Formats: sequence, structure tokens, C-alpha cells
Amino acid sequence: MKKILALFASFAIMAFYSCGGDDNDNNEVPEEPAKFELADINHIITYGQSLGEGSHSSPVLTTSPFADNALMFNHGIKTHYGLNPMYRFFVPHIEQLNEENGETPAAGTAQKFIIDYKPGEAYILSSCCAKGSTTIAQLSKGSEWYNNMLADVTNAKRLADEQGKSYKLLAVTWSQGEYDYGNGIEYYKTKLKQLRADLIADVEVITGEDYSKLPFITYQVSSSYSAGKSYPDIGLALYELGIEAGNGFYMATPIYHMQYFDKWHLVNVSSKLLGAYYGHVLSEILSGNEWEPLRPVSHTVSGDNILLVFNKGGLAFSKPDYLTENIPNHGFSVKNSEGKELIKFVIIVSDNTIKIECVDTPRDVTVTYGFSNTNNRNAGELHDSSSVKMKIGGTTFSMYNWCSIFEYKL
Repeated sequence: MKKILALFASFAIMAFYSCGGDDNDNNEVPEEPAKFELADINHIITYGQSLGEGSHSSPVLTTSPFADNALMFNHGIKTHYGLNPMYRFFVPHIEQLNEENGETPAAGTAQKFIIDYKPGEAYILSSCCAKGSTTIAQLSKGSEWYNNMLADVTNAKRLADEQGKSYKLLAVTWSQGEYDYGNGIEYYKTKLKQLRADLIADVEVITGEDYSKLPFITYQVSSSYSAGKSYPDIGLALYELGIEAGNGFYMATPIYHMQYFDKWHLVNVSSKLLGAYYGHVLSEILSGNEWEPLRPVSHTVSGDNILLVFNKGGLAFSKPDYLTENIPNHGFSVKNSEGKELIKFVIIVSDNTIKIECVDTPRDVTVTYGFSNTNNRNAGELHDSSSVKMKIGGTTFSMYNWCSIFEYKL
């Protein structure tokens, strides 16, 4: 706690944390990617609807500070529950229960980012502006919730300036989509791109700095059947945004493998774990590493077989712990233009390749994953063998990259 006390007393520590790759005169070792240069105060905003504000994720887990350099505003982590006087100073990051809203993903994000990125003396400031039961339109520019983000940035910048500290909005994490099923892929992509563009423009006015590369880190909503929809259009929209190069969107993970409180919401441990995925991906991005979710990248057809190659290795099948219903064909489906299912079986044949044997030669077919209804989720059983882990509530979780819900046309 010495760093926090120093922050309140004089805020005397000046630190821009940056680290390039090791030089090698003989060029025997490739230079590592340069890490992003942090400011003194680095702000991560949690945004979206109910999963963003930790609806039903109680009891709260993060009731004491998890790092000396993890901060929030004095009025609490959730901006729209803040009581006056607001924006007075920074305090250690803890989570609180507000009505039914408990552990947000924010603590998991900050904690995992600090673990992975090792930001030295730089501070990580978190705030949550999410609001449950809202559409993307209701969260867009001009809304109360959007304006809360601008207030958070404005006041974080002011507090930093008052202490002679530098400030950056580091990233926005996005947990929303349940209220937009049925609106279509292009509608949702257009709205989310516009929201990010509007926020960048407004933050640039507040800070006077370039935010054109501001990362928006998303989950993949995985509950279309809870909305009565068999086609997971919003999950696919988030997937497409996450694999389009250079647009500022990074899809961290689907959530079908996590423990739900009900057909929509996550329990407290899973809410923090979702945040940990966000924090890990942010660390990867700022470390100069490329990031994509687990997905197919190429295929070949041989007779009645489809060989589907993925972008990550160590592929494995295992049923998510909290699902009780059967997942046909590990979550895969192959249908022809007439809608006939062609799969006989699916197996893993190499480190990054699966084989789908069909009842007939697959021509003009669409391969999908995660379209089946399993406990009201779009679920599957494919993941990689990532060694990334996170300890939450005394339990260490393997943070496998679970396969994205996808639609792949041959």
C-alpha cells in the first residue's frame, strides 16, 4: 500500500513504462516487438450491458486491493451508481455490490493485465460505465451511459493533470449484444464501429491526443437461444469485427464455456474470468503481438472429407464443465444448400487441423460451429491448449482459447 499512500500524499512518482526488444549485434535472435509506452495513469473503461456491470455476479470477490497500482475513482467502480462528491481522487480498486450488480469484469481485466504486462510504476485506472438491459443504440453517442464514459475520461485527465501526471485511455472492453439479437450482422457492425469512432473523436477533443488505434476488446455473446433466435447474428458480428485487420476491434473469447447464473448472466467467478481474458488480450496487443480468437483459416476437400485448418495449435475437444446437455458433433455442422446435415463424425487429425467426414462429397456447403442449442447457449467443445492461467477465489483456471462461433462457407 506504500504506492497508494504516496499517490494520495504527493503523487511524486513519474513513470512512463516502455521496453523494446533486446538488441543483438550479430542478429542471431529476432528482435522482440516493442511494448506500448504507458502513461502514468492508464485508464481501462468497462462498457456494455448487464454482463459488463456484473449483473447477478455476487457475492463480490474483489473486496480488497489486488495490486498497489490498481485504482478506481473515489465514488466506486460503477459510474452510474456513484454518489456525490464524485471524481475527487483515486482509491485502490475494489468491487462493490450495487442492487443486483456485483463483480464486474473490470477487476479481472486490470489484475490480469498487471500480471501479464508488468507495468512497473504505471497506474491502471478502471471504471465501469455499463448499463444492463440496453441495446447498442441506447449505449451510443448522446446517451447517459456514453456521456458517463466522457465524464470518466474528462475527470481522470483532470486529476492526472492536477498531480502533474500523464494520462491515457488505454482500452475499452465491450460486453454487449444480448439485446440486439435479430438486428443483423451488418447493422450491429455498423453501430459498433460508429460508437468507437464517436468515442475516439470525443476523447481526442478532451485529451488533445491521437486515439485512432484505441483498442475495443470484446467478448462473443453466446446466448442466441435465450433470445429465441437460432441464428447467432450478433455473435457473428463480433466475430467478424474481431478478425478484420486494423479496425481496432479484438475479440477475446466466446463465453459459452463459462458458468452462468441464469440463461443470460455469469456467476461472480466467471465475470472476473471474462475480465481476465480481456486483460490478457490487452497485454498481447500492447506487447506488439498479433491477436485473433481461435478460428478456421483454410480448408481442403478430399473425397467426402473436409480438412479444416485453424490459426492456433494444440487443438482438443472437451465439453464445457457447466453444460449438461449433449453437444452434437462437438458443436460442428455441415449443411448443403438444401439444409441437409452431412456430418458423419469429427476428429482432430493434427496439432491445428480437424477432419470432418461427411455422408457425401461436400459441395456448396456451409460449416458452422456453435449453432446448436445447448442449455440455451451457442456452444461447442473445441479449444486450444493455451498455458495461460488465472487464479480466482482460490481456484486456478486454464484460459484456453475456446473456438469462436463461426459460419464458414466452402
